[in-house]
Amino acid sequence: MVLSAFIGIRKQDQGQEIKVTPLQVVITGIIAGALFVFTVISVVRLVLR
Repeated sequence: MVLSAFIGIRKQDQGQEIKVTPLQVVITGIIAGALFVFTVISVVRLVLR
């Protein structure tokens, strides 16, 4: 629910009934950003070996 709101995906019949607080979006963004950075660092280390 929060991730779909964060990236803007929703079904046609789904209106504004889902309530997402700004705190949920911020926490999801921080987690997604940390995962992205971790993935990039891991790929770079794997390539440089």
